[in-house]
Amino acid sequence: MAFLLDTNILVAAIKGHPAVVEALRSLAPSDLLLSSVVLGELETGVIKSAWPVHLRL
Repeated sequence: MAFLLDTNILVAAIKGHPAVVEALRSLAPSDLLLSSVVLGELETGVIKSAWPVHLRL
């Protein structure tokens, strides 16, 4: 089963929220999907951040 991740879930994972991290780790990477809209939201958040260079992956 595939899961389309939203921005809130990804931000929680980046911040290390234990329940979210554990849930994502229990899934196969091939089952995790990301929309172009979510990617755009994450990029915008990095650009508008006080530490854009630090946050870029």
